[in-house]
Amino acid sequence: MKKTVKTLLSIFATLVFCSSFAFADSLLPTPLAIDPGDLIYGMTYGDWSAVWWQYIVSTPRTDNPLYGADCSSRQSGPVFFLVGSADGSTVTRSCTMPKGKILFAPIINAEISEGEIASGQPNDEYALRVAATAVADCFIPSSLKVTVDGIPLQNLRRLRVQSPAFTFNVVDSSILGIGYTGPKKSSVADGYWFALNPLPTGNHTIHFEGTYFDGTNKSTQNVTYHLTVK
Repeated sequence: MKKTVKTLLSIFATLVFCSSFAFADSLLPTPLAIDPGDLIYGMTYGDWSAVWWQYIVSTPRTDNPLYGADCSSRQSGPVFFLVGSADGSTVTRSCTMPKGKILFAPIINAEISEGEIASGQPNDEYALRVAATAVADCFIPSSLKVTVDGIPLQNLRRLRVQSPAFTFNVVDSSILGIGYTGPKKSSVADGYWFALNPLPTGNHTIHFEGTYFDGTNKSTQNVTYHLTVK
């Protein structure tokens, strides 16, 4: 498990916290924001986080936006996914997306699949959910930030969700680097996400970042998108 956790942190800088907190009422001072309690085409934030992971894990690195491919690579459907950075570094990307799409993206996220559980350890859905929660609960965020055309989202701690159990196909150059391909593997994801109603036609800047300190190291994800909607 320790090795799995380190691997996940090196890729996505998992950001969650151990203490309890109070939810505030308002998420955004803009109608573009979709509240984490609202459904998106009949699905919850948690449901869409599972679909995001299925997309990312099943996309080879050569076509994967995490590794520099165009943001529209292999995307379809009514929800358009943005991604963070593969190694937690600061990145700026420019890309074009179709109008009329809802945006869905992680601020900081992580997943645990049965392929990442140590040999001989339980890897059923309950074990995966417990492991995902444990990874998430052991880190304290020092900052979370999302801005939409310069307007900051508020009360971002409301945005933590856990996915339902889901499966994915693993490709040869999977971002997980877990040494297998082929049959579907079960997984559970946990983290902070945000969703936006379709942006107006034209140019927009979406920025999201998060920083956590795990008691030893400080890690930050800092991502800026210059989007052209048309």
